[in-house]
Amino acid sequence: MGLWTNLQLDPNNHPMVVYYDATNTQAKFAFYDGTSWTSYVLDSKAGADIGRYAKMIIVNGNPVVAFLGMEKGMGGNLRSRIIVGRATANPPTSASSWTFEDAAVDETGPCMPAFCAAGQVCVKSTGACTATASGCTPSPCGTGTACVSVNGTPTCSTIIDSSTVTSYPDAYGDYISLASGPQGLGMAIYDRIHGNLVALTNAGGKWTATTLDGETGTMAPNNTGDDGIATSLVIAQNGDWHVTYVNGILEQLQYLIVPGGPPAKPFAPEVVDNGTNGGMPYPDGIHIIGDDASLKVDSGGTVTIVYQDSTAGTLRYASGVPSGATHKWTTRTVTQQNGFAGFFPRFVGTTPQVSNFYRKTDHAADEVTGDVAFVTP
Repeated sequence: MGLWTNLQLDPNNHPMVVYYDATNTQAKFAFYDGTSWTSYVLDSKAGADIGRYAKMIIVNGNPVVAFLGMEKGMGGNLRSRIIVGRATANPPTSASSWTFEDAAVDETGPCMPAFCAAGQVCVKSTGACTATASGCTPSPCGTGTACVSVNGTPTCSTIIDSSTVTSYPDAYGDYISLASGPQGLGMAIYDRIHGNLVALTNAGGKWTATTLDGETGTMAPNNTGDDGIATSLVIAQNGDWHVTYVNGILEQLQYLIVPGGPPAKPFAPEVVDNGTNGGMPYPDGIHIIGDDASLKVDSGGTVTIVYQDSTAGTLRYASGVPSGATHKWTTRTVTQQNGFAGFFPRFVGTTPQVSNFYRKTDHAADEVTGDVAFVTP
């Protein structure tokens, strides 16, 4: 309960929260009226997983949310939906205060065992829910395999089951970042299926997808990129899109600007932090950089990013000062409490402070504690 929480304030400065109920795989909404909290199911569907990567902003005085929906799609593959909800009141006191639409739908994702019907298994090689068969040799098939028909022949095939560990859902719509600009709503998302950073724009009320980085040729079947993890989007008043994200192949933090916003072609990505110490590896090697990134842009065009060094467990701070058509980047580690920190950093309003989560392990007591720390970089 309560994963991917995102908070905004109503006109009375009371908090409103959109979040993912992991137990029931549904999107939920909660608000405080000054006396008590009320929560309700925002979006739910039988046989589906709805609500991951939830985000909320205020547009024209009312909340707007976006989150990922996953379910069984055509041909036994995974259907990914990026769902946008618009409230008709602030605060929206019930699910009837919302209207929903799909900003994007993808039918090409590899199957997930939770969405396969009874008598079906999720076959790794095809990525589709497939009916089990009989007549395999050996029988039964070994651990991690199941008997299915392959070209009419009973075959023990490797399957994805509930024991399979995945770092991110193989979906279209991980790491949703939602913003509003002169042309309307915009989103930057991670297309995990194809390894792309994708922009979704809503100019004129029609949603359009534009690939910003990742696969540079034909998307299928030669998907060679892996860009878009931990994406964060800011749309400036002049319509420029500022996006930061992780290159998953090089494990480095990157930034790009789209002048005027998509479908304009973005400038070439800039490397913010490549996981080295001034170009040299740290004593323990090159670090994995960029998780949970968040950025802001000031009126002079300086870009500031906070993010995690996942190897060292530290909060990192980057500043990019405009220099011609690119930026001059400086990065540093933010010193704070003795713990594994840097999780989910966020700028605190207009103050210089940054919030981030940390955890501390006491091996002698076999105890793990965690809390939110506020630091000034």
